[in-house]
Amino acid sequence: LQTYFDCGSTDEQAEFLAINLYEWCGDDATFETSGYADVVKNATGWDIPYILGEYGCNAIRPRTFTEIASIYGSDMTDVFSGGFVYEYVEEANGYGLVEVSGSKATKTEDYANFKTALAAVKPSGVKMSSYSPSGKQQTCPKVGSDYHWVASSTLPPTPSNATCECMMKSLSCTSKLTAMPTSASDLKSFGQNVGQIFGTVCASIDCGDVSTDASKGEYGKYSGCNALQRVSWVVNAWYENERMVDGSCDFDGFATTAKPSLSDDSSCSSQKDSSSSSSGSSSHTSGSNSDDSEDDSSSGASRAGVVSAAAAAIIAAALF
Repeated sequence: LQTYFDCGSTDEQAEFLAINLYEWCGDDATFETSGYADVVKNATGWDIPYILGEYGCNAIRPRTFTEIASIYGSDMTDVFSGGFVYEYVEEANGYGLVEVSGSKATKTEDYANFKTALAAVKPSGVKMSSYSPSGKQQTCPKVGSDYHWVASSTLPPTPSNATCECMMKSLSCTSKLTAMPTSASDLKSFGQNVGQIFGTVCASIDCGDVSTDASKGEYGKYSGCNALQRVSWVVNAWYENERMVDGSCDFDGFATTAKPSLSDDSSCSSQKDSSSSSSGSSSHTSGSNSDDSEDDSSSGASRAGVVSAAAAAIIAAALF
């Protein structure tokens, strides 16, 4: 997986990668015993920046943040571009540096320790005039179950609100809901209903227009639409398949008939949002957790020195 983020055309590569590490616990932990050394080793030689999206461990309190000496020192700055401590505001998981009650914020002992640890490091950046990247682009993994990588390199089309809204105007049967549920219980019920509808309808008729197969690089023309729009397409497909007989647009009260303003959806695929001019889409930022084994070390950064000093300066400025 890690090579996928740094291979192929620049349009398909990640611009940087972030990894979350929570393994450096207590004063007895070291660069080696914490596993940080292994992550740095696996990230060395990559040609896109690599940062810590989150770091910190609260298994031992108070937190002393001894990992900062490595993050902004010679152990890591040749590869990593700094990172962001987890986390600022105290929550139920007990990682916060500040406790907030109403409009009042109270600094914790962890805050003071973090401040001290940051003040002790002196990361040195790289001047642009002397910046000479040495990282290399990776070779994309072979596709196929034999290579444990079954994702096609073909990207889905850029999602278009205009296309999806156009499709909705052509439907004679839609979901009764006009917006996604917000409560956990309603979301769970919605998910169960949608799953059952897809399973029932798509077992009998072709749902290719709202389906995807990333292993083959096949994406239906409405596969980028939201869940309400896609399930509306599905119930409408069933309604039309049943020749619009009474009761075929109900689905136990989930769906309702509608009066379409378009006679069909033939023009919908060409509809594009005003800000969208390309047909491909890729995510240019990615993150991973260290619990994902070797997937953690998705990339290194020969540009690390340029960014690490800036990252430390931003965090230090916020604290001091």
